[in-house]
Amino acid sequence: MIASEGRNTFGVDNEYGRLLHVALCVPLHFRIETAINEIQKKFLESEKPDAVRAASEHSVFSSHLEALGVNVLQIPPAKTLPYQVNTRDIGVSGPEGVVLGKFRLDIRRGETEVAERALSEANIPIVGRTTRCFEGGDFVYIGPGKAALGVGVRTDPDVVEELSRLLDVDIVTVSFPEEFLHLDMVFNCVAPGVCVRCPEALPADFLSYIDALGFDSIEVTKEDVFDHACNLLAVAPFHVVAPREHPYVTSALRARGIRVDVIDLTEITKSGGGPRCISFPIARDPNVV
Repeated sequence: MIASEGRNTFGVDNEYGRLLHVALCVPLHFRIETAINEIQKKFLESEKPDAVRAASEHSVFSSHLEALGVNVLQIPPAKTLPYQVNTRDIGVSGPEGVVLGKFRLDIRRGETEVAERALSEANIPIVGRTTRCFEGGDFVYIGPGKAALGVGVRTDPDVVEELSRLLDVDIVTVSFPEEFLHLDMVFNCVAPGVCVRCPEALPADFLSYIDALGFDSIEVTKEDVFDHACNLLAVAPFHVVAPREHPYVTSALRARGIRVDVIDLTEITKSGGGPRCISFPIARDPNVV
């Protein structure tokens, strides 16, 4: 059970409030047998991931979050689910609790049931489940009551109505090339008023929409995307965790007063996900500047 801290022990309505509770899953059975994204294709024939090293990296990542005061819920790894480490994709947390999604690929569908049991046993409210395909990597909060939803390769456009109702948020849909897999690989809000984005991957109307909201945008290239330059985890309003040192992105973040903690996730990122992908926020402090 997750202990109380004098407030709701669940609920998320932003991307960068202080992270209070998170669900992780150690990549004990991580392997690539059939590549399900562009990054995995690179490592299918050579440089295959080492599950032992990946588990060690994950332990460091988990311990780092705990040292920052984050309560970590570990979802049990299953031998038949090699990509469980990417817990972000099981759904999304809203102000009242968790909304579970629906995986597009059969190889990942069992992850939802395992996560649901772990969340329920920890007394985390589950407020609903989508009937349409939806993966959490496609959902990014962009402001109070607002979110962006990547649609296409893994998330159905028709899921918008369900998510809007279950989360009580206004959603703008974003289409992008299939090679980028999830929205959080090409767009991410990392601090109040600050985002990291890849203009090559995003439609012009969405870029204009973000500009109109007044975001200070750090722009990266397509090559940076596949090196997880956007896939950062905000653990507090001006504090992020990154998978490696990206000279331009790291310096741009620090120039804006954002602390960057670099954690070696070399083996884990071969799955196609960085710090954001391998973490499922259960609760964040809603009081952000």
